[in-house]
Amino acid sequence: MPDAKKEKKTAEQKEAEAEAKAETKVMDAEDAMFCGFMSMQVVDSDGIQKLSKGSALGGVMHLSRADGKVKLTSKFAVNPLYYLEIQRDAGLYLFGELWYGEQKRTPLNGIGRIVPKQCKALIDQTEKNGDSSCTCDVELPFLANSTEKMATLKIVTKEQKFVTKVVEASLELSE
Repeated sequence: MPDAKKEKKTAEQKEAEAEAKAETKVMDAEDAMFCGFMSMQVVDSDGIQKLSKGSALGGVMHLSRADGKVKLTSKFAVNPLYYLEIQRDAGLYLFGELWYGEQKRTPLNGIGRIVPKQCKALIDQTEKNGDSSCTCDVELPFLANSTEKMATLKIVTKEQKFVTKVVEASLELSE
């Protein structure tokens, strides 16, 4: 009789292990199935988006983890038609949004919004850094005191035929 009880217990253990394994597939603890999006555009001083070539860019964000940090990164190919140009113009600003889940942003799936920053200031920052990168503040609206806890979005640019194009944008957050 004790042997049958052991067999039954192992069957229950196997069932519990199978259930735990199925649960980890659904839960995605490593965020391997993360799907996020980033959209950036150049707007004028009234907040109206430019509607010309080189004024908007969007793409998929990928998630990586290292040293207690979560990094959301979007990379963009140097494209002759679809790119985001940062111009040396004090009347133009860079603005954008980051979200996860569906392709369209909703009030509930937003990660953050880029605080508009002058394009001229971004160009000046890349020249000062010497490594073709600049930074913008990102407001994370679901954090308490979000205006005091801004995250930093690092933007990497590449100059092609006298046009400064965005090739990468990454947001680093602490876990």
